[in-house]
Amino acid sequence: MRSDAHHDPKAKAAEAMLDLLARQADLYDRLEALGKEQNALVTAEDTQPLMTVLARRQRVIDDLQAISRQVKPLRERWDSVRLGLEPSQREAADALWGRAKESIARLLAADTEDARKLHVRKQQTGAALGQVHAKRAAVAAYAAGSTRNTNCLEKTHENV
Repeated sequence: MRSDAHHDPKAKAAEAMLDLLARQADLYDRLEALGKEQNALVTAEDTQPLMTVLARRQRVIDDLQAISRQVKPLRERWDSVRLGLEPSQREAADALWGRAKESIARLLAADTEDARKLHVRKQQTGAALGQVHAKRAAVAAYAAGSTRNTNCLEKTHENV
């Protein structure tokens, strides 16, 4: 038996919109899961798998952008679209919008924290490299001074 959505264009459009919102929410869920993997790898300083996770995240972001282009007209006229929905569809749409917004907030917070961790590591690495450079310069200066001192000793020995 066919549902009313197959006969009523308005109902069909509402179902299509709910499908888009559900796909968008699912992609945000996938992005969050990858974000957790990313966080674990950033914390563990495991860069090789991190690059793979970042590439996977980018593919999900690309998919989200494609859906966002389709959802944009709905978002721009959401109040009127929402009023045209059946109460159960309205509840489902509100829940999906809410789920997406919550995911975005969590993603932004997690990405901000990962960026902070990476920034701290970058500063620590830069400081460590600066210390290595300073130590090498000191060793080179000592070696140059040592060569001069050896030459002076050899000259002094020859004069005696």
